[in-house]
Amino acid sequence: MINIWNYKTMRLEISMKPSDEPQAVAFHPSGFHILVAFTDKVSMMNVLSSSIKEFNSVQMKLCKEVRFSHGGHLFAAGGSN
Repeated sequence: MINIWNYKTMRLEISMKPSDEPQAVAFHPSGFHILVAFTDKVSMMNVLSSSIKEFNSVQMKLCKEVRFSHGGHLFAAGGSN
């Protein structure tokens, strides 16, 4: 399950229940996108006002780490291989 909390009001803002369990999550520096690593793919998702929508995915098995670059124009994903 992917939950996005508002830390100022301590409330749950957005929740998403994907079909597979997420292995790693990274926020884009702008806060409008997230990377989510699953067991068989890495998905890039848009964070909208009331939902999270997938717009791109890359097939990659056993990914355990994802991270955006400081500018947000690149991302890295790594696993056991």
